Amino acid sequence: LMGSNYIDYLIEANRCLKLDGHLWIAEPTTRIKNLELFKELLERLGFDIRLINEKWKFTFVQALKSDREINEVLVNELKEKNILA
Repeated sequence: LMGSNYIDYLIEANRCLKLDGHLWIAEPTTRIKNLELFKELLERLGFDIRLINEKWKFTFVQALKSDREINEVLVNELKEKNILA
């Protein structure tokens, strides 16, 4: 998720994964401004969070693709909040 268009990366991951496909993210903890908003973003993008683990300087996220549709309106609201630095 190193680019500024990380939401596009997550949308593409949702498109590529089959139902119950695994999404694994390792992100520097200092880059995540608000972990709750990041979780909300992943859920709105159609993922079920299985585990979030902060270890040393990184935050690890394990999620599964669910059958929920992406809510574009709510995702656009979160884009404006600049969740990742």
